[in-house]
Amino acid sequence: MSRHHKHCRRCHQTGFGLPTELVLEVIPQTVNFPETPVNASSSATVNLTNFSVFPIRVEAIVLNGDRTNFGFAPQAPFTFAPDQTVPLDIIFRPLTLGTKSSDMLIISTANPEGNIIRLRGVGV
Repeated sequence: MSRHHKHCRRCHQTGFGLPTELVLEVIPQTVNFPETPVNASSSATVNLTNFSVFPIRVEAIVLNGDRTNFGFAPQAPFTFAPDQTVPLDIIFRPLTLGTKSSDMLIISTANPEGNIIRLRGVGV
């Protein structure tokens, strides 16, 4: 019985319909937090899904830009199995008024250059 992969356009195929490359899906790729009072917090979840037949190791998660108003868990490094989804919890806690933004870079064995998640929130 062959296993079909919904992201085959992004990977090579074996004769059995299995991907031979590591495929990490990141959903959503943009997080817009609601207006949040200063020193309060809002949270969102980004799902990291391994659509390959091999484990994927997340080597690092880096915040570029505004690092003081955003946080996340779990911390890297971690590994997850084929067909496994790992929720990445992101927290926005504005320390001052105004628009805050950061790019979160997820560096993994599937994408050593990194997957980018754009983060934005407004402190009120």
